[in-house]
Amino acid sequence: MVEATTVTTTGSSIVVRRHSPTAFVSSSSTANSHTPFYLAKKNPSYLRRQQALFSTNLDQLYNADLLTSTSSGTVKRFVMLNKKASERRKAGEVIVEGPRMVLDLLKNPATHTLMKQILLSTDVDENIQQELHQILKDTASHDNLSIQMATPQVIKACSDTVTPQGIVARVQLPTWSMDSMASSPQQQPKQAPLYLILDGVSDPGNVGTLLRSSVAVGVQAVLLLPGSCDVWNPKAIRSAMVGSFLVPTLSVGSWSEARDMLRECKVGRVFAATMLEDQQTGQVLSAAHYDIDWNSEPSALIIGSEGTGLSQEIRQSLHSDSDSSSNSIRAVHVPMEGTIESLNAAICGSVILFEYMRQWKQQ
Repeated sequence: MVEATTVTTTGSSIVVRRHSPTAFVSSSSTANSHTPFYLAKKNPSYLRRQQALFSTNLDQLYNADLLTSTSSGTVKRFVMLNKKASERRKAGEVIVEGPRMVLDLLKNPATHTLMKQILLSTDVDENIQQELHQILKDTASHDNLSIQMATPQVIKACSDTVTPQGIVARVQLPTWSMDSMASSPQQQPKQAPLYLILDGVSDPGNVGTLLRSSVAVGVQAVLLLPGSCDVWNPKAIRSAMVGSFLVPTLSVGSWSEARDMLRECKVGRVFAATMLEDQQTGQVLSAAHYDIDWNSEPSALIIGSEGTGLSQEIRQSLHSDSDSSSNSIRAVHVPMEGTIESLNAAICGSVILFEYMRQWKQQ
């Protein structure tokens, strides 16, 4: 008979109590569609998964009590973290869902210790469960991590997506500071630091994509000006695909505050993605993104909002490529053919970011 394990704590001690799945109910007659007895009887694969989970030295990670109530404290906590930015800030936690994101965070040494709780659906793909188990076996430390099986109804209640993928996790927010901006793990040898500034980029999909691209090219840090979407918005997290946890992000109250921070990081040049033209002659005054030497010195790139573009505060400091004033922001654009007037904020920013990477890779 397969054994399960219930873990309780007393002070600093862990008490492990073993019992069979049938111990959850007094008899088969009282079993319902949510109990381990019923699931083991009707679904042999559930029994095999439970056996795999509780047959190794990872017992202490698993709570053998199947989570069945959508009104439980656990579910309420997940729902609040998904719905309210204020709750995320207060708790210092977010919800991550889907096998790729959860497993990637668990595998990465930089994010592994941020994992606090994982819920697995009873109908989750067996390959996902096996991969999770293997990652845990290969990882030395599991401090403060708990794992629990839950019904599909519970997983759906804890998820932000319409079609959950059978695994959700509660994750601690990383802590970023000015020190994070000055010495990011993203930076590579012989790479001039580049800082990305989001000026009112409010769409969570665009914010997430830009964070993902930032990680891909080695951006030093990302600053968010007023009006920008919360990087811990569930949709932004999904778009970033763990990028939110890997590149330092800081919210600032104004452009002048951001400018001071950039000066502390020895950033001498600031560019803004926009087409600048002479209103009388139509001559293009902004530089093409590939004509900028991005690796010559530390720089910053500003991406404006999807609807209104750059904020007034940024536009007041905007000048042509020939202006060398220390307080000016130089305009840079992505050249295009045809009748398309502009690019999506995430696409425009990503094109420029990958040109930055191309240049430092070649050098």
